[in-house]
Amino acid sequence: MSQNYLKNGKTYEGDFFIAACDAVLYRGLLKGQYPDRAFEMRYNNPKDYPLASNIYIGIGYEGTMEGIPRTLKFQVDLFMINETPVKYLQMTHYGYEPDFAPKGHTAITFAINQFQQDLDFWEELDKDRQAYKEEKNRIGTEVIRSMESRFPYMQGILKLLDVAKPRTYERYCNAYRGAFMAFWPTLHGKELNHTGNIKIFIVSRNYLSNWPNFSSNLLCSLRKKFFKSAQFRATCILGSGSASASSK
Repeated sequence: MSQNYLKNGKTYEGDFFIAACDAVLYRGLLKGQYPDRAFEMRYNNPKDYPLASNIYIGIGYEGTMEGIPRTLKFQVDLFMINETPVKYLQMTHYGYEPDFAPKGHTAITFAINQFQQDLDFWEELDKDRQAYKEEKNRIGTEVIRSMESRFPYMQGILKLLDVAKPRTYERYCNAYRGAFMAFWPTLHGKELNHTGNIKIFIVSRNYLSNWPNFSSNLLCSLRKKFFKSAQFRATCILGSGSASASSK
């Protein structure tokens, strides 16, 4: 039985703890006592293993999207974010989901990739909250302008809902530098092949696997128990921390 101490003084006991956070934060939870070579190597080599985030823009449209693909990439009049030119935007609409917007309206999102230099830019800009807010609104305005240029009939009936930046993911989700996904693939970077098991901790995030029920299955493997869920049936390969699965 091991214990986990929180800042508020509370203590929790358990055989295992599932850490739903990235590798930088789990180091804090374990007080740096159990460094993991696979993660340390990647965080110390940002050239081959860059972190990535995005700017996520939410738009409300007073209309429906009949005849428009759910995801559409289109060319736009060039605008800049930090020192990076934006020439294309990729739009995703949720017209198929009536509960996402009021009747007769549609929720639309855009995602713009952000990399190391952009993460640096947002961290510095965040020191001036007024400039930070102005840049956020400018990007939202540029996206609406680009939509109105591509779809002239949408002019005047688009509303900016919000603009999430890398700092948003860090502030609200505690994601290290706003990186909410795995290391960005490069020519020299190697795929992370990790069991997720670090001492009594199980790292549960898409840094490791997008496979459903990853943590629950790993626990079963460590305990040499059969794992079964409503959607997947998995047979543990004992001692390897992995499993084979088949959909019902």
